[in-house]
Amino acid sequence: MVKVLFMAAVLLVVFALSWYNSGQVITVSLFPFTEPRVMSLWMAILVFFCYGAGVTVLLSWVDLHRLRRSNKQLEKEKSVLENEVSSLRDLMVMDREE
Repeated sequence: MVKVLFMAAVLLVVFALSWYNSGQVITVSLFPFTEPRVMSLWMAILVFFCYGAGVTVLLSWVDLHRLRRSNKQLEKEKSVLENEVSSLRDLMVMDREE
């Protein structure tokens, strides 16, 4: 819900800026250490949204792989604990029989 509200607020600001500055052009440097380009405000907004989407996808991919790695570690710990619990149950059963 928070993400949706944040996206709506960002879009509202973008549309307000573009309406206020309609028809204007700005100078944008697309990559560091490159020559700046003159482009319309809409095109600059589109470029920066694409950059933001690319960074978001990259960070989500990294986070997914981190979660998978931690999930594998948790599964290993779970199997070790299950083995310990089963051995303790066996000991409890053996103690009752004696």
